[in-house]
Amino acid sequence: MYHLNEKKNKKGVGQIADENKNKLQIITFSRQWLRLDKCEFGTLAAIIYLSEDGTTFTGRVSDICKFVGISTQTKNAAKRKQCIESLAQKGILAYQVNKKTYTINVTNDIAETDCIHIYQDEILITKNCKLEGKSVAWEKVLKTWIFLAGNRKEIITTKEIAAAINEKEWGIYPAKAILKCANLIDYKTKYDILEHEDGTVSFMALGQQIDPLFCFDREPWKGKLFKEIKSF
Repeated sequence: MYHLNEKKNKKGVGQIADENKNKLQIITFSRQWLRLDKCEFGTLAAIIYLSEDGTTFTGRVSDICKFVGISTQTKNAAKRKQCIESLAQKGILAYQVNKKTYTINVTNDIAETDCIHIYQDEILITKNCKLEGKSVAWEKVLKTWIFLAGNRKEIITTKEIAAAINEKEWGIYPAKAILKCANLIDYKTKYDILEHEDGTVSFMALGQQIDPLFCFDREPWKGKLFKEIKSF
């Protein structure tokens, strides 16, 4: 069974930003960012979501910790600071610090062929949707969604998805199931028919046809997805 996690976060900057977010604001990810490790990618996704326009964030490291779902203890904050510094060294963002307040600007210098566009609230949907009985990192689900949103191959395999986002193949299966539950994708397996000399027939799986979906009247807090859904 799949469900959206309806548990409210503690009040904080992240919570306020979540409640007032423009659901249809389009943000941009680079394909290259999908190969970041879990901590760096989660930190970057939090910065992008909590930003005003998908690129500029002003707040504290504790805001990032709250959004990714960890405590604000010193060890966690230090790890996220390391991620910010690492992302800066890779040219993904630039930042300044005034006491405890960070001003972070995510680069918009992305090659057109590397750009993948999603709605800002889809970060929140992939973060809050859970697979009952399984532990699937929301960062992995979000990576999978962003990759599929930018995929233009008619048929793709789980192995190809895993390789593209630097994840293990076994983790992609529940990620796809969560995305389907959230009405972000629909998919079906494609087969090739093999005819043998003895007259028998068998089927060989070629991969899956995965269709990302746009959803225009969405309430992510309760997992309700309404009316106008169309493929792109």
